[in-house]
This record gives sequence, structure tokens and C-alpha cells, in this order.
Amino acid sequence: MGDTQLNRIGAEMLAKRIEGDISTGNFDPTLNKYKPDARRGDRQPVSALFAKFTAYKRSRVDERTIEKYEALQKKLDEFFKTRLALELKERDCERFKEHLMTAISPTTIRDYLSLCRACWDWGIKNDAVQANPWTDVKARVPPKQKPRPFTENEIQRILKAFEANRYYHGYADFARFLFGTGARTGEAIALQWQHVSVDCSSVWFGVSMSRRRRLKETKTNRDRTVYLNPDLKAMLTSRKPLVHEPTDFVFAAPRGGSIDDH
Repeated sequence: MGDTQLNRIGAEMLAKRIEGDISTGNFDPTLNKYKPDARRGDRQPVSALFAKFTAYKRSRVDERTIEKYEALQKKLDEFFKTRLALELKERDCERFKEHLMTAISPTTIRDYLSLCRACWDWGIKNDAVQANPWTDVKARVPPKQKPRPFTENEIQRILKAFEANRYYHGYADFARFLFGTGARTGEAIALQWQHVSVDCSSVWFGVSMSRRRRLKETKTNRDRTVYLNPDLKAMLTSRKPLVHEPTDFVFAAPRGGSIDDH
């Protein structure tokens, strides 16, 4: 096998498979079980090609994006089963799109098809496939009306509900901050006192908290400073401990640590 990124990933996956066979007593000492069919070349299934593509992208994209890759992996496994990647035709891709349309939103289908195109482009560069059957397979996404924002009355009712709830009253300031700044949930969770000005009149957003509770760059990979209205300034001032570390969270979970937005 040539020394390519794809073949290195394939070698790592094969090594893990052999380790699994050794631990379960299924190892083939002749190694024939682990060799590609010499007559046909390494004709890997659709699911295997996408799994290698996901492994390649894992350290290059956000964790939430990898969740989308993993969800698509299940769809590809279910639909194509053992179908070989290099034998896939455009009509097969169209049938997969039609299959998705029965249960998934057009926006998600568009994203899935984009990932499939990227996977096959990557496969071409690594000599796994010769052509990209996904190139002309597109999903139409109809225009969607933007959600209407909460009215002032609704905002006050929501905040009062937080304040009065025996379980969630500790999140009332967090909810008020979200309403008052328009910050993304992950950005507000990741906010530390070092990101707040000395007089609590402004905050800096440059990091976000992932679903796996890790600090990362913001969704747009851009930072920004937001100046707070008097109510939010007073709220942060009242929350600010006399003694604190710069990396302490402004809105910590009731039992400490970062808030889990689930």
C-alpha cells in the first residue's frame, strides 16, 4: 500500500481489528483474513471510506461537527450496507437522498450531502475512489421564516419562572444575561471573570464551552466585546466575589464547575 493519509488510517483501523480478534480468540495467524482481495484491490464499503474520512477530520473540526459525521455514518451504514464505495453511481446517491427526505429536514440533508461530497473528494486524493458520484446531488432548502423574538412580557414571565422555581432559580441570572446580551449559550457558559471588565460594564466573548465540557473557539472563530446595560452591570457586580480566580466561571453550575446546557 502507498504511504498516504488514507492508507495510514486504514492501517490503524486494521491494527485495532486484529487486536480485537486476539482478545476474543478470533485471530487468523495466516493473516489472510486481514488482506484485501488481491484480484479486486482494496474495494472498501461506503461505510468504511466514510469512517476513515471521519477519523481524518476528527482533529480538524469541532466536536459538535463530528457528531454530525457520526450521525451520517449510521445512515450510510443502514442504507448502503456492504456496497462498495468505488462502485457508487449518481443514481445510488439520489436514492440515498430520497431515503433521507422521508425523515430528515432539508437543511440537514444538504449538510449530509456536502459531507459525502467532501468525503469522496478526499477519497480521490488518496486513491480510494476514481470519481465523485455526489457532485451533482443537491438538496433544495426552501426559505424559512425566522422565529419571532420573545416579547417584553414573555421575557419577564420567563425570568420570573426561573426565579420562583425551586430547582432552577440558580440559573435566573444566567437566563437574564442571555436575554440581555444575545450571547450564544456556550459563550455565556464559558465566560470567566477575566473576560469581564473591572467595573462590570462590558464582557469579552472569545471562547465557548463545547457539549463535551471543553473550552474552544467561538462558532464564528471571532471575538467581540459587548457593553452591558445598567441592569446587567449591577447584576454582575453583585455576583462578583471579593476573592476569585481569573478563570472562575461567572455563571457556575449549582454544584460548581461549568453549566451543562442539557
